[in-house]
Amino acid sequence: MTKIVESDDPGPLTRTHLRLRLAQGDHSHVRRLLAAIPDSEMTVDERQSIERRLAGDRHAGRLEPTDRLPDPAQAARATDLSETFRKTLGASGGRRQKIDRLRGWLQRLTVD
Repeated sequence: MTKIVESDDPGPLTRTHLRLRLAQGDHSHVRRLLAAIPDSEMTVDERQSIERRLAGDRHAGRLEPTDRLPDPAQAARATDLSETFRKTLGASGGRRQKIDRLRGWLQRLTVD
């Protein structure tokens, strides 16, 4: 029977669970499981194999892969938006067409 630790319960104390946590890179959980699983439930070779793998893993100690944080948001500048704004209005053609399109756009915005 598997011994369940009352304080800081590391979860199900099975060798399968331990291997799963090891494969996930959750080394702190694996160490807690190793300490909690009685020697009678694991062979010395199994325990040493896991400890060697922990020692040799270059990611030891990391709980989760870290994602790069996105760059902080920056206020947009008018020059950055002008090209998109012109494309949205369909600002191709002559000056008169541009004025008419803008006038129509503004009227649609202000209609009750």
